[in-house]
Amino acid sequence: MNIIETPCKFGELVNLAVKENITVYDAAYLYVSRKYRYKLVTEDHDLKNYPEAINVRRLLEELFKEES
Repeated sequence: MNIIETPCKFGELVNLAVKENITVYDAAYLYVSRKYRYKLVTEDHDLKNYPEAINVRRLLEELFKEES
């Protein structure tokens, strides 16, 4: 597992949370996925609607499709 550290000012997270009307906790995940262009794998109701997000089923479909 790769652990990344991302320097971020707390104010940036708060601004993102307010802009998107989500919690700061959720904003942190969204921030990292956007900053590093990662897919956000989540089953969270609020986060699943973002283009960066995919659910576990979709992730597995994509992984197994690549193996075929």
